[in-house]
Amino acid sequence: GSAPATYVVAPGDGILGDSGAFDIAAGDPQESGAWITVDGLDAGTVTVAPGETRVLPVRIDVPAEATPGDHPAGIVVGVTRSSDGVAVTNRVGVRVHLQVAGDIVPALEAGDVTATFTPALVPFAPGTLRVETRVENTGNVRLGALAAVSGAGLDTAALGGDPAELLPGDTTTVVTETSAWPVFALFGTSTVRPVVLGDDAVTAPAPVEEGFATPAVSWTGVA
Repeated sequence: GSAPATYVVAPGDGILGDSGAFDIAAGDPQESGAWITVDGLDAGTVTVAPGETRVLPVRIDVPAEATPGDHPAGIVVGVTRSSDGVAVTNRVGVRVHLQVAGDIVPALEAGDVTATFTPALVPFAPGTLRVETRVENTGNVRLGALAAVSGAGLDTAALGGDPAELLPGDTTTVVTETSAWPVFALFGTSTVRPVVLGDDAVTAPAPVEEGFATPAVSWTGVA
């Protein structure tokens, strides 16, 4: 810009937002965000002149009692501008991917499978099967999760698309939709395959399976 700008720079704990994207928790860090120190600041801010570039050294002090595995964190840079009495704050987050060496345990668990069938308006035509599978990261490193469904009377949905990211301790619901015939009752299996994300040097655990059942009736056909 053409005028000096004052930026607020602060470390924070890494989390996943409601959309599933990586985010940085608001407020004072309580976990790995507290390990990060950003130098070159004045009361948590830095003022940059027009056309100037400032490099801020970052130091990470890992405590001796830190447990092995991933400890997500990040650094937020924010600037506030006022116009016509309205203040607008823009924030940019930089992800800090920390992994403490030791006993690395990648693990996912699947459960609470919910299946619903929506019949087609055309009598006895295939409808839509929607399967929601609850997935939990029970290990100590991040993993992605892909889900597929299979069973008699339905089209097998492949393990494709972008995997849902789960940080250690996180849970999410993976949704799979496919076409299925109205055969009064559908029985199938939801298969969750763990996926290694990015350049992480871990071995993905074996896929996990959970069964499901749901009524599948063509109500227009019955009518």
